[in-house]
Amino acid sequence: MSNRYVILNIINSFQPFSLKIISSNGIVIKNQIVYLGTTKICVKISGKTIKLIARYTKYVSYKTIYLSNKKCQNICLNFAFNNSVFQKTINILSLLDKNYGFLVNKAILNFKKISSNKIKE
Repeated sequence: MSNRYVILNIINSFQPFSLKIISSNGIVIKNQIVYLGTTKICVKISGKTIKLIARYTKYVSYKTIYLSNKKCQNICLNFAFNNSVFQKTINILSLLDKNYGFLVNKAILNFKKISSNKIKE
């Protein structure tokens, strides 16, 4: 497996926490305390995934990141709850007709945010 680099841009607006970065084979790559603001961490990865464990004083947050085949990746993370980080993303959506499976050329998509109260019902 080839080595690649991952740059983690961590946004923290809540309180300082201890971050542990674990490779896909279970080896701890880095332990670091993340303070308020934005922190950049560059790590060398050989697997296809990394696991992040953020330990606050009262709770723990886990994230798994699946890596692409690029030699260097820039990833933006936010561990705070009920906060969102806006990034410029490019997604290609292919819509197919339900009955025949033909490709739909023109369509209007409406994305809605579902609140957690509606999901529980």
